[in-house]
Amino acid sequence: MKFDNNFIKKNMSIILKLIGFAILAVAGFIDIKENNYSFIQDPFPIGASIMVIACAMTLLNPGSYYLYPAMFIFVLSKVILLNTESKLYDIMGNKK
Repeated sequence: MKFDNNFIKKNMSIILKLIGFAILAVAGFIDIKENNYSFIQDPFPIGASIMVIACAMTLLNPGSYYLYPAMFIFVLSKVILLNTESKLYDIMGNKK
């Protein structure tokens, strides 16, 4: 696999997603360390890490697009995080 200008132009969106989600994953792991959460309470960095892996797999194997299943896991981890941090509302939006 050659990393020339044509490859970079064709895959710029995936490369940017890989960089962005890598930054989110690192920030999420730092947040867990600082706030003393567990991965069950805050699975956000796991979801971001799965997105990084899916972006890398899509770059290495362009015939398959792994981002949609990974995005589902990422959004699910974000919903769990929001439910954990919410003190006033439950998962359905009702007041506690």
